[in-house]
Amino acid sequence: MSDEVNEGISELKLPEAPLSVQADNGQVKAVKEQRYPVMEIFGPTLQGEGQMAGYQTMFIRFGGCDYRCKMCDSLHAVLPSEIKKGARWMTAKDIAFELQQKAGHCDVVTFSGGNPCMWDLRELTAILQGNMRIAVETQGTIYQDWLRDCHWVTISPKGPGMGEKFELDKFEAFGRALMATHTRQHVSVKVVLFDQRDIEFAKGIAFLLQDSIPLYLSVGNPYPPNNPNVGIAQYDEDFSLVQTLLGRMKVLWEDVQQEPLLKDAIFLPQIHVLLWGNELGR
Repeated sequence: MSDEVNEGISELKLPEAPLSVQADNGQVKAVKEQRYPVMEIFGPTLQGEGQMAGYQTMFIRFGGCDYRCKMCDSLHAVLPSEIKKGARWMTAKDIAFELQQKAGHCDVVTFSGGNPCMWDLRELTAILQGNMRIAVETQGTIYQDWLRDCHWVTISPKGPGMGEKFELDKFEAFGRALMATHTRQHVSVKVVLFDQRDIEFAKGIAFLLQDSIPLYLSVGNPYPPNNPNVGIAQYDEDFSLVQTLLGRMKVLWEDVQQEPLLKDAIFLPQIHVLLWGNELGR
């Protein structure tokens, strides 16, 4: 496990795991079950962006992240202080049970965060694999073997507008490992656009990909919920936020469509924000 993951997990002060009984060569012994910081299990809802846009999906939002993006829309799943306050520390079996209780006929689940790849989710993916198709959203910095059992993986490298660094070596290593087990139809890259700097960043990503993986562009939310870096949005209604997002998308599109490197990129709004604004659990 990488130093970033060890440091991030220790920062959260993982609570003592519960005991379960396990047989080992005829001997019965008590073993500790891994628990994970779960911020939210919600749905069915509409996936709002990227390759999965429009899909009906459940969401599991895990706490913990190796990044600290200034424009993050899920800081409650990133900051250790917020995770300690709001996380439920659940075993894989507990997560799967609650998920299936809520899912109804929905058979797609998205692992999100934070960065779900902070955690060893082999047991959870094994439990869910027979009944649900698993999608994962990650910045592509930490590869985990359990990803090979997931149906879709969206890699979302962070451009300048997000206020985080881009680690090219990790991005390339993650992509190579993923493409060894997945086809092009099940992997995508998503870049969030806030301004012209992000368009330049997206052009660089497109050049790296060389059409090997589909590239999606998503208009960034300038007023992410509960984010002290942007202050309090001065809106009385979500309709005003919708108008702001669509207006920004129109301006950004004028620049995107002039870039040959982005001619095959798919540019979408954040559908969930258009429908529900900054409402959590959507």
